[in-house]
Amino acid sequence: LLDKESGKEVVPTKTLYLKESTQTFEFANLQGQVIPSILRNFSAPVKLVPASGDVNEADLAFLASHDTDGFNRWDSAQRLYTAVILKILGKEPFQESLDRVVESFGRTLNDETINDDSIR
Repeated sequence: LLDKESGKEVVPTKTLYLKESTQTFEFANLQGQVIPSILRNFSAPVKLVPASGDVNEADLAFLASHDTDGFNRWDSAQRLYTAVILKILGKEPFQESLDRVVESFGRTLNDETINDDSIR
């Protein structure tokens, strides 16, 4: 889990075992809002779709800018770029989405803590 204000990892990476069709996981002593970074260090191809079916672009932009897992950071950016392209193709308003892309891309380019050049 990443702190929504600072982008810092507030719960270390851990494995959650999904054994039921619906499960709830609770994390104690969290302060402030957090964004989950899921499938960290996971190599098998998995497609996760929100129950609502809607992509939360604000969360994707946050993860693309702050995630401490390089693949999740890259994947969030790819999903955000795809959302913009689909809006343009569908002739939907896209400027807010494009602004998120530009902002997260700029943050990634300027983030000196990234030591994985494959996402820069």
